[in-house]
Amino acid sequence: MLLGTNNCPTIGLHDLCNGRWYLVELYLKLANIDSDTATKDLENTSKFKTATGGDQIRGERKNKNPFFFNSFCKHFMSCNKMPYCYEDTDAFYRRWFIIKFFEQFPEGDSRRDPQLKEKLFQELPGILNWALDGLKRLLDQNGFSNPSTTGEVKAEWNRLSNPIYAFIYSHNVVIDHEGLYDCQTFYEDFLKYSKKHDLITWTKDKIGKRIHHHFDFISKQRFYNTDEPEHRPWCWKGIRRATNDEKKTYLEEYP
Repeated sequence: MLLGTNNCPTIGLHDLCNGRWYLVELYLKLANIDSDTATKDLENTSKFKTATGGDQIRGERKNKNPFFFNSFCKHFMSCNKMPYCYEDTDAFYRRWFIIKFFEQFPEGDSRRDPQLKEKLFQELPGILNWALDGLKRLLDQNGFSNPSTTGEVKAEWNRLSNPIYAFIYSHNVVIDHEGLYDCQTFYEDFLKYSKKHDLITWTKDKIGKRIHHHFDFISKQRFYNTDEPEHRPWCWKGIRRATNDEKKTYLEEYP
């Protein structure tokens, strides 16, 4: 409402990264707002980095000559679950500010205000003044207040989009270079953890690929038990299941 609908395209993050004809829609626009970002994997982010890095952008429409422009459009992406990203460089993560909203207002909730949009519309002059105060503060301090570091953004993104990352660095798992974690038990524990924390669940095959991609200290090998030579289960070497005492100690140190 404040910026005007004509100044705000709705280009999805995946379209921005992969589509040929979408970048041109940023020309002379103020804000790009994607209200429902898809959770499918992000495999190629080069166009997104171009669109948000101040570089010249090649814009083209079908059957028309391409042209180059600099975009000043800001991007706002909303999602229920973060998409997994193959990108592993600071260049991608330093462009993001992750803001988490913990409250929901479903139908029937007494706190839900069906007239909220109309009320906010009536307050637009005050909201504009509030925004201008924020802009002045942004310019005076040459940046946002208390921004997260690139490393913190990367870790948070991985925790929210990569359930294996979240599980391995939780109190349930101990990083132990000589440790062994039975693959089937690991998978069952992972499913319980993901369900408890409302995270995406992955297949065993996808888990294996993600572990090999992100954790060079973890390898897959068979466990040989001299007492049961016929029973040689597959295990993850480099991690092990935490004991109850280790879980308790972790939760006391990191409540």
